[in-house]
Amino acid sequence: MPPRASENPMLFIRRPPSQIFSMESYVEQGRMTQEQYELLIKHIQMRSNIILGGETGSGKTEFVKYLASHTKENEKVILFLGRIAAEKSIDVILDQMPEIFKAHPNYRFLIVGTGPSEDDLKKQAKKLNIEDKVIFTGKVQWSDVPKYYTLADVFVNASVTETQGLTFIEAMAAQIPVVCKYANNLSEFIHNGQNGLFVHKNSEFKDAIANVIENKELSNTLIEGGNITAKEYSIEVFGDRLETLYSEVIKLHKNVKDAQTKEERNEIKEKIYNEIDKKLKDIR
Repeated sequence: MPPRASENPMLFIRRPPSQIFSMESYVEQGRMTQEQYELLIKHIQMRSNIILGGETGSGKTEFVKYLASHTKENEKVILFLGRIAAEKSIDVILDQMPEIFKAHPNYRFLIVGTGPSEDDLKKQAKKLNIEDKVIFTGKVQWSDVPKYYTLADVFVNASVTETQGLTFIEAMAAQIPVVCKYANNLSEFIHNGQNGLFVHKNSEFKDAIANVIENKELSNTLIEGGNITAKEYSIEVFGDRLETLYSEVIKLHKNVKDAQTKEERNEIKEKIYNEIDKKLKDIR
């Protein structure tokens, strides 16, 4: 199996923002007990075989925002990671969680990120009486993002307004199967049953999520297909395509200088513009 994103962060396209939000340890703040922290670290190391840095239980790592309750070895993690805003339709997924948790008590919903809808979603979770199974991390450091992907058994997203779909690619790079709401723009790189699962109705989320988690054959198929897709968005592939574009533009530009008439020059320039437009679409 190829390396998970936690072992090879270069698989990720995401780049650190100009400012990283640094937070004091939840243990030091008294918002997480030492016992909870140690159970969390044990759980993470068991599942991903990664060392977080620093001594286990030291309370100095930033990666302590995942859990506000004890972590058990048989828990399955449903992950959303991104901006917590209305257009992400996280409320749609939350609405399905009571039935999911009833059928699968060992499932947990991990929501990583922050945004204007965070408080409303917390109220929704409380109203649905599932707040003990839904974990909101708030802001996390960029450097910790791959570790949160590593924790997940499935990545979910109900948004139909995604323009780039960066988190979908990141989940694929981290070898996490993807379940999402169908949208035309997503169908350009997500192929149902091959590298992800589409749902067309909100009510279909509960069965799709459980199917991916419980059906290892399906999960492995989506992971393998997702890894192939993620490689197409790697830095290396992007760099090669960009280099090819520059080389072709330079070659075409030389023809402009050799043109004898203004009409010929304009014709060559138009060809250059069309070629750039075409290649940029391929790069994206």
